[in-house]
Amino acid sequence: MSSIKGSELKLHKVFSSDFQFEIPDYQRPYSWQVEHAEELFDDLWTFREQEDISEEYFLGSFSVMNDRGMDLAPSDILKANIISSIGEHERERYTELWEDIEDRLGRENFNDLFAHIRMIVRKEKYRRSVLDEFTDYVVTPTANSKRLMDELILPYADTLEVVLNNNFKSEANAARINRLLQWLHYLNNKDWVPVAMKFIRKFDRDTETLRAHLQKLERLGASMFIRGIYATPRIERFGQVLRELEQGKNLLDEGSALDLNKHEQRDTLYWLNANVYRYSNRLRSYILMRMDSFLSDHSVSYKDLTKTIEHVLPQTPATDSEWRTNWTDDEREYWVDRIGNLLLLSRKKNSEASNYDSTKKKERYFKTKSGVSNFATSTDVLNYDAWTPDEVEERQRKLIKLLGDKWSLDAGVNWEQLEKL
Repeated sequence: MSSIKGSELKLHKVFSSDFQFEIPDYQRPYSWQVEHAEELFDDLWTFREQEDISEEYFLGSFSVMNDRGMDLAPSDILKANIISSIGEHERERYTELWEDIEDRLGRENFNDLFAHIRMIVRKEKYRRSVLDEFTDYVVTPTANSKRLMDELILPYADTLEVVLNNNFKSEANAARINRLLQWLHYLNNKDWVPVAMKFIRKFDRDTETLRAHLQKLERLGASMFIRGIYATPRIERFGQVLRELEQGKNLLDEGSALDLNKHEQRDTLYWLNANVYRYSNRLRSYILMRMDSFLSDHSVSYKDLTKTIEHVLPQTPATDSEWRTNWTDDEREYWVDRIGNLLLLSRKKNSEASNYDSTKKKERYFKTKSGVSNFATSTDVLNYDAWTPDEVEERQRKLIKLLGDKWSLDAGVNWEQLEKL
């Protein structure tokens, strides 16, 4: 059930174009007559004549909901404005279409739809509310409400459903396209969604071109996530991608807004090579899952799998363990939280097992009952006979090269230079 939120409003605001009121059928028998209106105006006049003009008149409480019993949202006001402008003989059909896409997408995603369309059209960050900007930049220029529904709202609703469900259908490249959409959903924002929607609408009949654009979009989104690019420059970048697409530029060319320049590629490698475990849980999980997917020779769905990030070299080894013998304090501090020492486990974290010595830890903690692991990162660690600084450095180099190759991070720096950044 929706919660009811109260707020004070001036009477002129309640009856402004910001709200649309309709009396439900079950309330109509109780509608006011002339005498009730006269009583209200007499009361208002009496209040106006009083001496204390600083006091405000409390008219009463209003519960503002849409015609389906839910809290009023921008989409409800847009519905009233758009559907009411369609000819009466077609209004019912478009009302049903509107409610169908709201049911298919769900209320939150349905309201996001208008924000995404506004971004596709406007190509820049909001300055005002979604309702105001969608009205000014989408509804008003289109003029014809039926054309607005047929050419923008309905087609993009179908596209958003594809994006949300990773459900692109085609005889070629569908699986690869849906995997890229799945990885985009692991990012820490939705700002990429309008770009993906536009790509699907534009290239849906050329699936190889669509795949190439989504692959570069995933690369760009991943890089900005890893580099910690915050909302404003991130939205500006995606807006530039949309502008260049509209201008007819080839976004697959080097130097396009969809591409990463050498500085961005180098910075991405720098942050991947740093102490990844000290990042936010969402970011480090994303990096480890993406790395695992690049190591794996088959597609893995990580969404419903139990997964934790584990250190091979423990963060706090026991004082009498081999970890204290084979590693100096400086070496442990330098390598412990980097990806060369990390893996994914398909079980919950066990603080006692985390401190096992190397051989025991691999046999009793990293392996499953079948002797193998669900994750390629775990299998990769099991292939090492020992776990000293040399092995961790070797694995760090290998994984950074893997991530660089898969994300095309050709920053013109070698390992030694990367270590000095």
